[in-house]
Amino acid sequence: MGEQNGTAAAEEDKENSAITFLHGQEVEHNGWLIKRSNGMLPVKKKRYFIISGSELTCRAAPNDESKWTINLLNAQLETDREKLRLVVTAGERKVQLQAANSSDFAAWEKAIKSSRCQNIEQFYELGDTIGEGGFAVVKVGIDRETMTKYAVKIVHKQLDDEHNMQFLHRELLIMKTINSPHVIRTFDVFDSPRELYFVLEYMAAGTLHELYQKNKPFSEQQVSSVMFDILSGIKYLHSKRIVHRDLKLKNVLASNKEMPFNLKLADFGLSNFVGPTTTRKVVLKSQVGSPHYVAPEVLRDTVYGPAVDLWSIGVMMHIMLSGKYPFAGKTIPETLEMVARAHFRMRDDWFPEQLSADAIDLLHKLLQEDPKKRITAADALQHPFILNKSG
Repeated sequence: MGEQNGTAAAEEDKENSAITFLHGQEVEHNGWLIKRSNGMLPVKKKRYFIISGSELTCRAAPNDESKWTINLLNAQLETDREKLRLVVTAGERKVQLQAANSSDFAAWEKAIKSSRCQNIEQFYELGDTIGEGGFAVVKVGIDRETMTKYAVKIVHKQLDDEHNMQFLHRELLIMKTINSPHVIRTFDVFDSPRELYFVLEYMAAGTLHELYQKNKPFSEQQVSSVMFDILSGIKYLHSKRIVHRDLKLKNVLASNKEMPFNLKLADFGLSNFVGPTTTRKVVLKSQVGSPHYVAPEVLRDTVYGPAVDLWSIGVMMHIMLSGKYPFAGKTIPETLEMVARAHFRMRDDWFPEQLSADAIDLLHKLLQEDPKKRITAADALQHPFILNKSG
């Protein structure tokens, strides 16, 4: 643990530093402009415009519903600095805009030009598919300048599915926010009319699930080392008020095929921010997660919070030590019913060898039914099972 403590300060500095993209530009701009109609007798109306990524949105006022949104990728831009005019042509749509002053004009011109260039293939060569699932695929991406290898997650926008788009927007916001050595790093984000591209850290050894299948069962010392990485990542996310909500072996990636694996948390499609609250209750209420890993409070008609991630880590710990889920029925509904009851009992015949008292204690503290009594990530990192074996 000495080496881990010695790097704590450096890791904290990294976690608090700002994220800088390699090539893609994080374009965010908003404000008032005069919009001119395209008819014979042009009508001028003051409108509030927002540029986010490669999309330009028009509203009557900042908090009103959007009147329309167009994608600026490869759009044409004509400018008249003397008259402070900007004319955007995107496909068949032509939008005539006028700024209030030269400073606003320059800012909007820069933002629109930046949004027009959000094309990933200018900077990365996309190669073989290395993962698929849901509405996303992951391909190898090679930086055309440095030849560095990355993983490019391509998410297909379900434009007619408002719920799906909310998840996608949240994932984008979270991935642009996080910066930790225990969480997959985002190097670039590119937007297009139908896809969103995340350029991510390439983890050559694959998932923790794959490593476990090749090396099972893990010893207690191996599990402790794995748990240290996972708990460190979750401690960081929770410090940023982010709940992962879908922790499982397949959502933890490794850079090494031998111990230590150097693990990092990945896949934030179901993650969410926890809003400010004066009580221990939080605002999350949707039922998300994988059936065998989901916490009991998620299945109940109640609010829940960061403790759901610790339950999932408890399930992961149980799997790595025994090769079995702590709750598993013959069907998914039966499994969910068992999880909702949350009566965890150790079965000695499930484990290849007698577990230490520390391992048993941490398992029970992670798989504690009451989320208020469940151990936190910070406290779990100080548990003897982690302190005595992961160093």
